[in-house]
Amino acid sequence: DWPAKLIELIDKIVPGLLGWSLQSHCDWKLVCYKCANSSDALQSKFSMNAATTECENCEQCFLLVREKSSAASNEWQRVRLKMRNLIKCHNYGRRGECRYSDCDFAHGDLELKMWQLERTQKFSFDQFLKDNRTAASELPLILRELPAGSASRIVYAGPEQRPARLPPSSCNKAQLCKSIFEKEDCRYRNNCNFAHCAEEEQLWNIMKSRGDIPSALQALIKKLEETTSRNSDSRLQENCTAGSSYTRQVAAPSQPNAQSSNSGSSASQSTRI
Repeated sequence: DWPAKLIELIDKIVPGLLGWSLQSHCDWKLVCYKCANSSDALQSKFSMNAATTECENCEQCFLLVREKSSAASNEWQRVRLKMRNLIKCHNYGRRGECRYSDCDFAHGDLELKMWQLERTQKFSFDQFLKDNRTAASELPLILRELPAGSASRIVYAGPEQRPARLPPSSCNKAQLCKSIFEKEDCRYRNNCNFAHCAEEEQLWNIMKSRGDIPSALQALIKKLEETTSRNSDSRLQENCTAGSSYTRQVAAPSQPNAQSSNSGSSASQSTRI
């Protein structure tokens, strides 16, 4: 239904795009971390969990695709459900490593193709989710709340369920910590200014953007802020108590010195007598 000039222009820029579709060229699945395993820190490559043939109560929190010609392979590419710049990421394409899981550029050919289709209005992620997603949870699924009594009640929804952190004040564009790629423990731990998982990076960017935040995620962020504030107040009170105790110990006279002083005074008096 498009004008001939527009079709000709699109074919020159992206050859074969107009004849391409998700259903005809790809296998696809809406999955969660229980039925799929990530194989990289960026969470762009996945494999299906062989032990889970049918995921019970699947949260369907991300979309995996693979070309039909690769049906024998268990390698799937994640397509982020938010169209961004229609260019492949230079770092991801050349070195296979980008420090941004929430990168503004496409991480792979299939993701780029899907974004291009949405830009040309031949595909809609919103309509696709409406037609195929049955899970009741609201997307994006970044945080979850553990039962009462847990040490850290607000955690990330990823496979490791790390305790959630608020973004540092110096954070403008979140970036993954180098320790993730080196598969080492970060020496700065909770004081690190870089994100320690893809969900943390995504959360920090959402909070810093000050855009519209889904109601379910907004409620968990509020609880995280309240918990963080209470923990900070408790640590401050403990430090003040410890400081006061130390001050009293320094200011109080030492009993042995007092006794020796009295002894010395008595000895002096007996000598004069």
